Amino acid sequence: MGFELQRLTASGVIHTERTILCSLGASAVLCLSAPFFLNTDRITTGMLLGAGTLSAGLFGVSAQISEGKQKVYRSLEEADLKSLKQHLQGEAVYDYVTTA
Repeated sequence: MGFELQRLTASGVIHTERTILCSLGASAVLCLSAPFFLNTDRITTGMLLGAGTLSAGLFGVSAQISEGKQKVYRSLEEADLKSLKQHLQGEAVYDYVTTA
């Protein structure tokens, strides 16, 4: 399998990016909703809203990057399957010729 190593590497990258996306999404939600549930002063509220906005922005950028990586992962997986299919067809033809 020519693409197996690349596919496994991409799989690790995608898993890491999903973890980062979850962390950024959770921090954005928590930071943006915290001022409504906690009794905070204006400075703390501003810092929480700023951190939430930053996390939400990074979440959006990371989601776009992750989507691109998933497309690469799918194409590597398809190439791996095509390579496997050709290999198995070649073996079947070889077996057919040698037994005939």
